[in-house]
Amino acid sequence: MENPCCICLREIDVEINGWSEGHNAEPIEKGRCCSECNTRLVVPERLHRLILKSASDLQLRILSETGRHIPLFDITGKEVQSEGPSLSV
Repeated sequence: MENPCCICLREIDVEINGWSEGHNAEPIEKGRCCSECNTRLVVPERLHRLILKSASDLQLRILSETGRHIPLFDITGKEVQSEGPSLSV
């Protein structure tokens, strides 16, 4: 296999425009990944981190302006620990 995906180890597909180097696989793995892994794993993880970061930034702003801690929850209702400093008061 000439160019394996660093996630699923299958051959990286050639795009319609001729690009055959795959996609940046971070933050899932270091290296290049196929289009399927990019779509199913990499992009959703990046969006998840972006949304969590945005929510955490908002949480910090509310805490600094009001002194109140507003917990973050995932879609199941479970409280999520935000990355970074402790936000509890």
